[in-house]
Amino acid sequence: MARKRSSIMPSWLRHRQILTTEAVLVVGAGMELLQRWITARPEVPWWGKTLEVMLVNAGMLGGVLLLFTVLARGSLSGATRAVQAVPLPAPLLLLHLLVGAGIFALYAWVWEFWPVAAQAA
Repeated sequence: MARKRSSIMPSWLRHRQILTTEAVLVVGAGMELLQRWITARPEVPWWGKTLEVMLVNAGMLGGVLLLFTVLARGSLSGATRAVQAVPLPAPLLLLHLLVGAGIFALYAWVWEFWPVAAQAA
């Protein structure tokens, strides 16, 4: 009989859940940038812009998210082992906090929320 792993970490803070959340956030920012790029092009007809936005929202999100998650899990497995070997408390959590801060900065830049220093007159 298989034993269930018990952990003091809540399920939403586990590495796989955090990685999936990070993937969703990065794909969301990528979708926004793709939609802005297409909709800003004057040579694309209105129906093409509308169709592109619909396709990105309806189907491409799932496919891109799946691809990004699979690639991230595969390519980051070695990095995860290296981080777990570091003699710091909760190194993966610290790494995910850094990644989250980077994604936060990406979102602030994409949606132009990043504060701009007031220019001296």
